[in-house]
Amino acid sequence: MGVLYRQIRSWAQKNNWYRTHIVSHKLWLKRNFGKEIRKKAVALEAAGAAALAARIEREFAELLDRAGVFDKLCKRGCASEDEFAEFERVKQQVRSEAFKLAQVLQTADKKPPSRARIPITDDQGGRGAKNRPKMPEPYITFAKAADLLAVSTGTVSRWAGLGKITDNGKRGQGRKLSKASVLMLKAKREQEDMVGYAADIQQDAARLDRLH
Repeated sequence: MGVLYRQIRSWAQKNNWYRTHIVSHKLWLKRNFGKEIRKKAVALEAAGAAALAARIEREFAELLDRAGVFDKLCKRGCASEDEFAEFERVKQQVRSEAFKLAQVLQTADKKPPSRARIPITDDQGGRGAKNRPKMPEPYITFAKAADLLAVSTGTVSRWAGLGKITDNGKRGQGRKLSKASVLMLKAKREQEDMVGYAADIQQDAARLDRLH
């Protein structure tokens, strides 16, 4: 296989968008790139680049979301110039998301993160693992994710199934969720709540103005 960012960029450039697909664009992307994206994010998290790992996962999730919208348009079809224009607009959005993801992956490849090596000694002055600091766990349980997001574990499971949260690729009791993707989703939900609160405040202020 070639370099991942080149594969994604090539897909965006050469994809036959309007061909009838048995497999949707979204599913094709998940099957062909999902595992490699997860491996890349895990490697970056282990190297101390959690922010870059989270950005890669976020960009991939956004690419899947836009591809899902395009799939719905393909399923619906079009019978007018306006509908075809909508096809073209969403197609360009999918391509743009793919190019953004490829750029982030290329940056990660060109500038791999490095961690300072700290000498670890045991009580006798020799090297050992006794006092070695533990690395933060990159994956968390569904229950912990539910606590962080203030939702039920069922909701977390549904979001993971939709690709909004990345897991470790395992099944059964060994399945866990990427802490970085959970925190990114939490930040996104909090931002959406703030926007909603601001809109409510503006509406209340407008009502008061009308009363006076």
